[in-house]
Amino acid sequence: MSVVPSYDGAGLVNLMAEIELKLTGQSTFRGLASDLAASIPEADTYVLVLFDGLGITQLGDPGARTLAASMSGTLQAPFPSTTSVSLATIATGLPPSKHGQVAHLTWMPDVGKVVNSLKWVTTTGESVPYGYSSVLPSPNLWERLRAAGVEPITVQPGDFSGSPLSRVLYRGARFEGAWDEEDLVTATVQLASEPRRFIFTYVPHVDFAGHVFGLESSEFAEAIKVVVGVWEGLAAQLPPGVALIGTADHGLVEFTDDQKQLIRDPRFDELRFAGDTRGVHLWGDEGLMHDLAEMTGGSLVDGALLIGPDPTPQALSRLGEKVFAVEARVRVNVDMPACRSYCVGGRWPDGGDLSGRMVQAVVDCVAAYEYCDRRLLQTSPTAILERSAARLASLQQRLNAVSRRTVATFQHRLEL
Repeated sequence: MSVVPSYDGAGLVNLMAEIELKLTGQSTFRGLASDLAASIPEADTYVLVLFDGLGITQLGDPGARTLAASMSGTLQAPFPSTTSVSLATIATGLPPSKHGQVAHLTWMPDVGKVVNSLKWVTTTGESVPYGYSSVLPSPNLWERLRAAGVEPITVQPGDFSGSPLSRVLYRGARFEGAWDEEDLVTATVQLASEPRRFIFTYVPHVDFAGHVFGLESSEFAEAIKVVVGVWEGLAAQLPPGVALIGTADHGLVEFTDDQKQLIRDPRFDELRFAGDTRGVHLWGDEGLMHDLAEMTGGSLVDGALLIGPDPTPQALSRLGEKVFAVEARVRVNVDMPACRSYCVGGRWPDGGDLSGRMVQAVVDCVAAYEYCDRRLLQTSPTAILERSAARLASLQQRLNAVSRRTVATFQHRLEL
């Protein structure tokens, strides 16, 4: 079993606390250790760019030399090292023990189901109505910044506007949609022209390419080029005095078929499964849990030891009775409606940092039910029309966003 992730000065949560401290003079969590804090300059406006999936292993790609040359330190991801958990850490400036997002596939006691915390659907693809804006504790980071006179803005893919995840994460922040990488850079640069702002820009390309096409694909190599272009564009165009910081939420590692284990023993159907490939949450008969661990060469651990200090009752209620971690990829299948394919994988890699020691497997968990949904959509004329209408609406939103930012920039320059 590997070491517990850092929450005491070398973690993503500490970076967020450090930025809050520099902008407002106070923070709700400990900032970075002194050696890392020294790499964060004093500034009136900060731009934090999160490159989803861009870990230290990915920085070894020949196309990523510019990014590798810019690296000034290594941070550790919270447990588990997955997007929804890390984004909740960014949005709150708190570890999972305090913000309560403890897994990709999360057991929600008040819903009585396992919920995909990125899409807010069940494991069978049903949407989960919820008070999304109340999921994270209040005040979150954006609200604390605003109360201190700093305007928080997030620049995201425009299609994310109004999504359940965006409503969970960005309560209190201004949302600016961007529609390609060029627009993302332009929006960030324009928004950073005003003082007393914190701009969080999210770049999904590497993570998407890794999941969909694999780490050796031409699409992945192209995604690396895109994020390098974003970084170089921001570094060249941001106004003087704006601090530019880049980080990741996790890294990526690819698993071969011989590193995967398929578990079909019906005995384990009695257990409840949640979590993801970074750690499988288990509920039920402890003897069965030990049998599963023995069969796969894994181990059972207390999840409360992994998610940060002093877990809240809400965080504990969403944690498995045990967290099951294995040294090789595991897929657990149990019967579910429609696709019969609820799967959870588990791997606890060595180490625990954002840049690759705690790495995210290239996950196809719950891909089966999503594939079933796609097949159904492909045969549904109504769904096709709905997707077409949504695409047209997205294009209109893009035009509106670009127009609004352009007008605001001209007005600002006239005032100057």
